[in-house]
Amino acid sequence: MDISPILAHGSLGGYDELIYLGIAVIFLVMVASSWVQARADQEEEERLQALQLTNEPKANQDEHVDLE
Repeated sequence: MDISPILAHGSLGGYDELIYLGIAVIFLVMVASSWVQARADQEEEERLQALQLTNEPKANQDEHVDLE
């Protein structure tokens, strides 16, 4: 009984290396897109925090009363 290997290294000739490289490229693209998205989210959060700090109401000096 002859059982041939399925997708064993070298059984597809040069195509198995293409499959491995394709998987590596897909992985690197996913990591890079995740990194870019995380950086964009962090910058957006920092911008919103800065905007929130600048929009806080200022204390009015006319309404300020010194306590003794």
